[in-house]
Amino acid sequence: MVPVKAMTRRHTRKSG
Repeated sequence: MVPVKAMTRRHTRKSG
């Protein structure tokens, strides 16, 4: 899994 910092900005689906 990629870092949380990149996930919140790139993966908007997982964040919401």
